[in-house]
Amino acid sequence: NPHMHLFEALLFCFEFTGERDFLRRAGQLFTLFTDRLFDRTHGCVGEFFSPDWATPAPSKGHLIDPGHCFEWTWILDYFGQLGGHKEAHPFADALYRFANRYGWDQPHGGFYMYVNRHGQPEKTDKRVWLNFEALKAHKAMWRHNPAAASATSGGLHTLAQHYLLPSGLFREQLAVNLDDQTTFLPGSTTYHVVLGLAQTAQRTVASGG
Repeated sequence: NPHMHLFEALLFCFEFTGERDFLRRAGQLFTLFTDRLFDRTHGCVGEFFSPDWATPAPSKGHLIDPGHCFEWTWILDYFGQLGGHKEAHPFADALYRFANRYGWDQPHGGFYMYVNRHGQPEKTDKRVWLNFEALKAHKAMWRHNPAAASATSGGLHTLAQHYLLPSGLFREQLAVNLDDQTTFLPGSTTYHVVLGLAQTAQRTVASGG
């Protein structure tokens, strides 16, 4: 998670300053991602590792966060677009496929908090921020994946039906059956809400939708 957000911050810095050192440092994090974080066997991104990066952490290394797979999808596409790094796109595609295939709860709807590397659910709570990261990932995939447009519509419907409140607030966390589970509203969720909606609006306007 910290490496992902540092990668993202460096890309923003490059876009707004034009200083290529930011892009160079982002490239170093891309190498870390491809060499250490990305699981080439299962097509997902690991969360917890041993101190030397050699192996997944013993107790939690099997856990995969579908929300972070979506988040990495958008960041890798952003990196590819900004720096002309087309080699990033296959990784984005793989993460997008994994998160959609295994992160979504088919019987009930909503994205699981954690699955394992084989795609089996590990933590079935459903926090709202994953849905906004999914919207960003759908936006990134629209250029070459026709299904991403309809996925955006479905994602907005899920948010409206289960998470968003008339007051302008939202339900932070739902149980596996989509019942409201908490009144806790962490400030960090706002980042996901704002950027997810902004990216979706940007893409919708650009496409004339």
